[in-house]
Amino acid sequence: MYDYESDNRPWESYEDKIKTVVIEDGVTTIGENSFYDCEKIINILIPDSVMSIGKAAFRHCEALESINIPDGITQISDNAFSGCLGLTEIIIPDSVTKLGINAFYNCDGLTEIIIPDNVIEIDEKAFYGCDGLTEIIIPNSVKTIGDYAFEFCRVLEYVSFGTGLTTIGTYAFANCNFKNILIPSNIT
Repeated sequence: MYDYESDNRPWESYEDKIKTVVIEDGVTTIGENSFYDCEKIINILIPDSVMSIGKAAFRHCEALESINIPDGITQISDNAFSGCLGLTEIIIPDSVTKLGINAFYNCDGLTEIIIPDNVIEIDEKAFYGCDGLTEIIIPNSVKTIGDYAFEFCRVLEYVSFGTGLTTIGTYAFANCNFKNILIPSNIT
């Protein structure tokens, strides 16, 4: 698929009617801004042939409830699912090594997310404002948590830090609801 501006997609005049997106097998890339602001999308089927999801591809798909990202994708791009308010479940494959800037920004419906063991970086504001998250387990592979990564996750009570973590960015956990938190000694 091509990369698009947020207002020049071929299906622009139908965006308020699209409820299901089926990406055909053989497509390798979902372009930038492809389904940006398609607020009625509930279901997206992505085949294993897809190797990358462009920036803001599903940004503001407010009705989207769940998505299964295929193996082979190595990063969740910047703003890929930002503002998907109804997103309650997402399965991130083990092939992912980076969660981009604002990847799940303000995904209020997310109550649980499993960060795979191969993720090295959680970029800035990756989970900013995810008000439904109560617990996060950071795997040993993660070396960096970016600035504001989990800020305003207001019900987040528990975080388990992996042994590979060396950097926690500014305000990474500001305005969370921790009862207590244990920062490991490997943090520099």
